[in-house]
Amino acid sequence: MIGKFKGKTITWIIGYHIVKVGINTFYKKHEAVGMEHVPYGEKPIIFASNHQNAFLDPILITVVGPMETYYLTRADIFEKPFLNKLFRSIYMLPIFRQRDGGDPREKNKVTFNECYDLLSENKAIIIFPEGNHSGKKNLRAIKKGLVRIGYGADDKYNGNLDVQIVPVGLNYSSYAGYQSEFLINFGKPIALNDYNEKRKEHENKAVTEITSDIKKGMKQVMIDLKNDHYEAVNEMLYIFPKEIDALSNQKSETLSDKFKAQKVFIDKIENAIEVKPSLGNELDEKVKKIIDFTKENKLKYWLFDKDSYSFGAVLLAVLGLIIGLPLHVYGVLNNYIPYKLPVWFVNSKIKDVTFHGSFKMALGVVFFGLFWVIQTVVVALLTDDYIWVLYLLSLPLSAIFSWEYWKLFLKVLGKIKYNKLRRTSEMKEVKEVKNQLAQMIKTL
Repeated sequence: MIGKFKGKTITWIIGYHIVKVGINTFYKKHEAVGMEHVPYGEKPIIFASNHQNAFLDPILITVVGPMETYYLTRADIFEKPFLNKLFRSIYMLPIFRQRDGGDPREKNKVTFNECYDLLSENKAIIIFPEGNHSGKKNLRAIKKGLVRIGYGADDKYNGNLDVQIVPVGLNYSSYAGYQSEFLINFGKPIALNDYNEKRKEHENKAVTEITSDIKKGMKQVMIDLKNDHYEAVNEMLYIFPKEIDALSNQKSETLSDKFKAQKVFIDKIENAIEVKPSLGNELDEKVKKIIDFTKENKLKYWLFDKDSYSFGAVLLAVLGLIIGLPLHVYGVLNNYIPYKLPVWFVNSKIKDVTFHGSFKMALGVVFFGLFWVIQTVVVALLTDDYIWVLYLLSLPLSAIFSWEYWKLFLKVLGKIKYNKLRRTSEMKEVKEVKNQLAQMIKTL
């Protein structure tokens, strides 16, 4: 069986590069930490990851690593022959669930055998032990099948495999938002061989203990919020970034720093709620007041960092917008359609928001590339010399300029709205609530 899996397919290579481009354009910032823990190519690897963002989760784990990675996904999408061939060419393997009908254990034998063979060649497999995806930042109950696959591979190859289960934490600032952030945390591997003696004594107990250790490992590398008062605690991560940094005596220079600070805050706030349950209800009420006010007035949380914004600074920004308007119009005319088409398609056709990020990113790369080529060909046919070269170079530059221009416009608009509202009783009440919560964080 050695050598059965020959490496990268054309489909995988194309998809890989689309995602690579997409990551660097769709996301404002991204990091992968802990990769020194992962024995790529040296030992068989099973990545045990939380599952929050549908297609993007396995793709991002794959592209940050140095080798192709296989992953299990629901079997119903493999039903049509063309799709079955396509999905397998990008290293997706079907996994049958109870809801698919029949005996899933019997149906999954073929897939499990493929997994055993992959592991025998020191390949990597991604498994989401929660069983399905969820848009919430918490770890749900995990299934034992992951451990069974590892032991199945070891048994098939006479105990000669040293299967490593690597906990993975996927942490997104927003699942679907353009210019959001994501952090991938790789935890320390859990070696199945370390549990061999316990397995000899009682296999089910060993599997249960390993599953528990995997869950602990996953909790360490991801944001794991309790369901009680979830919205309030989660929103506080965005309302009070500076206070949360101060709580852990650091300034978040990296996404990893921010993650560590957030973990400290979550641990402290959830412990405080456990000691004093009424605090949770108080947080719910106060955070909701801030959320409702900012949504109603279309304000961003960062605006509350200041009492007001100076007239001179706002006027200077407005003058900059006026001067840059012609370039912005040029950028919009040349880039609006490839930008808007993926957004329209996703918002109107894809109901599950956890799929939005993956579709927007992939379609954005494809549509921008396609439209830029078509537009450049048209310009080349209608002009002389090498004007088309300058035009082609201007397309990505004008797209970036227009996006930055639009962000500046929204910031200026936000500051003007904020200044208008700052003397109202509603604003004063919200600011007082925010100050009370900030003070409460300090006392944690």
